[in-house]
Amino acid sequence: MIMGRRLLPVRRVLRNSRGFTLLELLIVCAVAAIMLTFAIPAYQSYLQRVYRGTAIEVLLAAAACQERIHARDFSYDTNRCLPLPGKDDMYVFGFEPDQQAAVSSYVVIAWPLGTYPVDLCGGLMLDQNGTRSITGPVERLRKCWEGR
Repeated sequence: MIMGRRLLPVRRVLRNSRGFTLLELLIVCAVAAIMLTFAIPAYQSYLQRVYRGTAIEVLLAAAACQERIHARDFSYDTNRCLPLPGKDDMYVFGFEPDQQAAVSSYVVIAWPLGTYPVDLCGGLMLDQNGTRSITGPVERLRKCWEGR
């Protein structure tokens, strides 16, 4: 005893200050797991929209390039105007008719590569008249081309 106080044994002090209990750790893990079940699909959906937006930018740029060729030559040339494939591309691009000069119409197409969850839009298509279409369900057309 020091001045009327009783000292607690060292063992008792250490036992009370060991850290988290197993129950507390399990609760934290459960909360983290629940949060991840919502966060991961939302993030994947976000990435899909970003990649789709990038593909639409490429489609619009290819169509603008074809229109410049048409204004100069009075015909389209599907040998030109597509980007070179990159290592991080999530879409593959092409024209219909494929690689022909002096054609009167074209459709530029972007096909998803499928490394992410299934894109319900499917392929994105843009023709010489500016008509936008998809290979997926027609009722998703507006959502797939959203804001463009």
